[in-house]
Amino acid sequence: MGFLDGLFGSKIDPDKRARILDYLVSEGRLRAIQDDAASAYNAVAAKHGGSVMTDPSAARELATAAASMAETYKQLVGQHSALEPIPDEAGETYFGWHSVFLALTTWAEHNASMFGALSELEVEPGSAVAAERVVSVAGPRSVALLEEEQALRDQTLKVETRLMKRCRITAEEGRQIMVDTEREPSE
Repeated sequence: MGFLDGLFGSKIDPDKRARILDYLVSEGRLRAIQDDAASAYNAVAAKHGGSVMTDPSAARELATAAASMAETYKQLVGQHSALEPIPDEAGETYFGWHSVFLALTTWAEHNASMFGALSELEVEPGSAVAAERVVSVAGPRSVALLEEEQALRDQTLKVETRLMKRCRITAEEGRQIMVDTEREPSE
């Protein structure tokens, strides 16, 4: 065993390495779907800013966007569960991303409920008292769920980085993974 093998674990044979690279591309495609869903939701959130507290139609639109995001995330969890084969060496990365996708689904469902409740309130112009009550109860839970997801994501990225180092993925291969992630599997 060489010096670098001691630093990064035992060398992975070329066939396993190729399977891990294929897995990383598949995983990246799912993360691209997640990013697209988050961007669509964020666009609606940016459009309405703070008006969800006083404008039921803004809250309704945000509730719809959050519900759509939650549905996409549920489908993403199903697609992630169907990924195969998962190389043994990538198991920790796979389960990490699965936890991230589940946490995102929970967060999106919570937000859909919270904004749905806001959209059903009878709000007098200029008054946000009832909305403040909803947000004072549901808002901290939303923040906690998002913080939990971020902690899971940070941990999973560290695990994935270790896997990539162990596979000795070059910078060029890393760029190619990103390119392949943006392509449809049939291309």
